Amino acid sequence: MKGLLAAYGSLLLLPGRGTALILMLATLVEPRSGLLAWVAAAGAMLADRLLPLPPASTSLVLVNALLTGHMLAASFAWHPPLVLLLLRAGAGCRALCAWLEPRLRPTLCLPFVLASWAGLALGKSLLWAPAVASQLPVLSLPLCCNAYLSALGGVYLVPNPLSGLLVLAVLLYASPALAVLSLAGYVACLTTLLALGVPPLSLTHIWAGTQAILTALMVGGLWMVPSRASLALAMLASASSGVMYLILVQLQGLPLAMPFLLATWACLHGLRFEAPG
Repeated sequence: MKGLLAAYGSLLLLPGRGTALILMLATLVEPRSGLLAWVAAAGAMLADRLLPLPPASTSLVLVNALLTGHMLAASFAWHPPLVLLLLRAGAGCRALCAWLEPRLRPTLCLPFVLASWAGLALGKSLLWAPAVASQLPVLSLPLCCNAYLSALGGVYLVPNPLSGLLVLAVLLYASPALAVLSLAGYVACLTTLLALGVPPLSLTHIWAGTQAILTALMVGGLWMVPSRASLALAMLASASSGVMYLILVQLQGLPLAMPFLLATWACLHGLRFEAPG
């Protein structure tokens, strides 16, 4: 349970049980998906014990399994075979992490993207009923603030302002600079999409904003030494991730975290970045 809790903070490289607990609560704003994500994590841990797989970082495995479980549980209506899919998806994340981690640094959430794509394709081919969209809470704040917080909540696959408020509280506590970076990345993406004619405060802005926030945090604060140059690069990458979202959502139908991954890898490896460890 200790490793599972720590996995929630590992996505944003945030240590501490308190921060991890709040981030876990952010995923439980949607209780069914948040709890079923633990089934995928259990599948990853079972695969680690039972299968002869190469070693992989526990935090990397569990955070990818949790994200995959949340995505699949939020995509399909409840029925018993969903549990089997979640267990297999978690095991798949464990295998993907073992193969990708030595070959691609930083691996980030690529195992989540690949395992989720496979799980979604399988569920659709079996004609599983989609989940019924729940009514998301709206805080008594201006629409622009709700949109930003929703995009921030989307980092943990819960795109609503209540979840985003919990994530923002963690960022403000752990590092106010990261909180500012998340807002700056969202604004960079927002202005770019508005200039391209995307309707303001639409769902596209929220999910593209999530990609931009993740990109800004990784490039501007977590994987590079903070500086004016890294801040400028983070803003450029955040705007680019929003454009990539528009492209990939048409090519693939569901881009998941690929815009964030492509923009981040382009910056880190384009600058001959070398990941630690």
